Amino acid sequence: MKKARIATTPTVRVNTPTGQMRVSIPEATAIDLVRYPEHAGFLSNVATILRELVERIDGRELLRVATADAETAYDEIYRRFERLEQDGHAITQALRRIEAGLAGERGQREILERDLAELKQHVAALQSRIEEIEQRLGR
Repeated sequence: MKKARIATTPTVRVNTPTGQMRVSIPEATAIDLVRYPEHAGFLSNVATILRELVERIDGRELLRVATADAETAYDEIYRRFERLEQDGHAITQALRRIEAGLAGERGQREILERDLAELKQHVAALQSRIEEIEQRLGR
């Protein structure tokens, strides 16, 4: 699992045998456990971990982290909706260009068909005149 908004998760530095690493604060861990129980061995494991964390969780900090996390989630949703709206506008514009092209082709086709019909009439008239001339010449 990879948390999409991990950069905004509050963390602390913890010493390890090989150096330091950043881990989420207990309040952020609790929120993530409740939000993603399937990645923590489901609710029975979440309950066990929360029992261990409860002594280290500050209620005000929990509220602050939950509020900030919700705001970040709303910002992400809003950003995605904006992107969908932009994509929708781009698709609409592309469809309008295609429709205009098709309409233009229909108009051009109608003009070509009319010109072709007129040309056929001229050819028929010329053919008739050629036949008249051939008859006069006695062919």
